[in-house]
Amino acid sequence: MGTALVNGWLNDGLGIENLKIIEIGDHDNIKKNLNNAEVSIYSNISELSEFFSPDIIVFAIKPQIAHNLLPLFARYTKTQKLFLSIMGGLTTSLLKNFLGEKAKVVRAMPNTPSAIGKGVSVIFAGADISNSDKKMCKDLLETVGSCEWIASEESIDAVTALSGSGPAYVFYLSEAMAEAGVELGLSHELSDRLARLTIDGSGSLLTQKNISAADLRENVTSKGGTTEAALKVLGENNVFKKLIKNAIRKAQERSIELGR
Repeated sequence: MGTALVNGWLNDGLGIENLKIIEIGDHDNIKKNLNNAEVSIYSNISELSEFFSPDIIVFAIKPQIAHNLLPLFARYTKTQKLFLSIMGGLTTSLLKNFLGEKAKVVRAMPNTPSAIGKGVSVIFAGADISNSDKKMCKDLLETVGSCEWIASEESIDAVTALSGSGPAYVFYLSEAMAEAGVELGLSHELSDRLARLTIDGSGSLLTQKNISAADLRENVTSKGGTTEAALKVLGENNVFKKLIKNAIRKAQERSIELGR
């Protein structure tokens, strides 16, 4: 997710001089995923000058390793720097346990289409966050897509399950459609391309037309036709919707578990 955000920011025109990345992993691989942009990458926060004064610090790491890494950034709490966490599950109060009780923490849940400027982010900020700091977070995330504010931090677990993990569900659907096309005799290349373009075009209809998803579905479903035959399989005993709802519920439960 961090790579997706950085790609989105760079594509939007943010200068590489305005970014500093701390990553303990393979730096060459990161640069490759950033289209070899000459971004400054460090292995440890200690490599940064003690006089380094960022406007905002974004945490895009696995929640499971936060307890080891976040305390290293507590020095920025003393200088009232703003922290933006995109880690699933970790609550504001838990983050303040690592960073200090006076830490200014905003939580957000973006998704990977941010890499091409089509992400959607949901943001939560507590009463201790100023309007100017809220605007900074919103401006930063709007460069890679759209933003929605939520009033309750508890809602982030549901957001994580729906839109945060959501691209994976869509990609999984594309996989299944492409595999079905191959089994029906199409080449892998053609089947994969048709699945991808169908999802892309359908997504555009969803966002550009002021029509509900249900109405769009009905518009393409002729009585007695091929689409109806397919939907009878997916809709039998509500099997498809039940699977999707159960999957999203499991993702929410996992998000809640990560915060314990």
